Amino acid sequence: MFKKIVALCCIILFAFSPFSVKAESEKPTITANAYVLYNPDNDEIVESKNQDKKMYPASLTKMMTALAVTKLCDDYREEITVTENSIKSLYGTNSSKAGILKGEIITVEQMLYLMLLPSGNDAALALAEHFTNKGEDFIKFMNELAKSLGMNNSNFVNPHGLHDENHYTTAADLAILADAFMGVPMLCKIAKCREFIMPQTNLQVERPIRTTNYLLRDDTTRYYYKYATGLKTGYTDDAGKCFAGSAEKNGVKYIVILLSVPEVWDRYGLVRTEFLEAAELFKYAFSNYKFTKIAKRNTILESLPVFETRNKTVDLGLKNDIFATIPNDTDLNKIIIDFTPQNLLDKNIADSPVKKGDSFGVAKLMLENRVVGECEVLALNTVEPNALIVFWHAIDFYVYLILGIILFLIFAFCVLIIRKQIVLYRRRKMREKREQNRKRLEQEFLKRDPYNYFKMD
Repeated sequence: MFKKIVALCCIILFAFSPFSVKAESEKPTITANAYVLYNPDNDEIVESKNQDKKMYPASLTKMMTALAVTKLCDDYREEITVTENSIKSLYGTNSSKAGILKGEIITVEQMLYLMLLPSGNDAALALAEHFTNKGEDFIKFMNELAKSLGMNNSNFVNPHGLHDENHYTTAADLAILADAFMGVPMLCKIAKCREFIMPQTNLQVERPIRTTNYLLRDDTTRYYYKYATGLKTGYTDDAGKCFAGSAEKNGVKYIVILLSVPEVWDRYGLVRTEFLEAAELFKYAFSNYKFTKIAKRNTILESLPVFETRNKTVDLGLKNDIFATIPNDTDLNKIIIDFTPQNLLDKNIADSPVKKGDSFGVAKLMLENRVVGECEVLALNTVEPNALIVFWHAIDFYVYLILGIILFLIFAFCVLIIRKQIVLYRRRKMREKREQNRKRLEQEFLKRDPYNYFKMD
């Protein structure tokens, strides 16, 4: 009887829970103002909302700060002495801190842990100030790094993410950043860390530092997700709840970016909706999508005739295997390859010589008017031009020049002959005309004088 009562209570609690669990095959309802579900293996956005809307990133900014530090630092054991500015400038902000002290000596690696796990704004300022004092304009470097990654809709004005009207990014840009962040072994190790034991320093004793990412913490059973591998949390009044999360299952990876997640309260207090929605997106992706090969390397897309050859052709094929994240029930036969060869002569003829590996452009694989993959297209074979044809093409200008001169001379000769005939014709006509006049005058004379004295002996 007791078991039945317990079961009934569980059913009632589940029914009235504000976050009843959906089947993993159903697309979850995401309340975030903007989000991205991103597959880093092929740089593909699988699901999104307002992915290019400019928004405030809050402490997700620290991913860029950390990435910039790894680009500028040659030795993570390099020591930083905390300045008064790193502490004092945060007075009154009520922002998250790592509890570092003025004059404390901390290594770059330890400072990265202090910035990323508890989201210490003081640690972020200490790192930025340290590298600025070494001659780097740290904020400028952050923006240059963002542009080099392709984050074209982002601008950073500080290293911690406290609110500023000119400090913004997008969900799509943050997905690119998160991918680059996880590509650095040191940062990937920190992102996965649940707890870090901060060693004793010159001013503080050894102490534990715990992550604010509840997906990683098995002590938060409501939010813990066993496939989570990172990344970073964030919050300001203007940005709202923000989260960048990563997960891996059976070798498949996903990154989730959530921006401006509305606050929800239940009878137990504040519900960390960003973690629940991130987990739901991960479950949905792992259950409904597959990362699979959709085209094979060296698949021939087209064969083109080659200039200066005797009917030889070059085969154009894919440089690599193409993988894509597609729904489990996708019919691969519906994938269309969109490819137009580049760098050709007229009439789709490839110029010679063609070397194996020469590039002829990029092929796009389309599924229901959506690009699911791209790959460079290369020549699969070498085609050399015919020597006789090349020789003929090399001398044909001079041949045509000589023929042109000959034709011109023939034309000029014909013109001269015709002109001479015209002159002779005119002379003959003049003689005939003079003879006619002479005869006419002679007849008129005889009529006037019948006696011709010139004929008398």
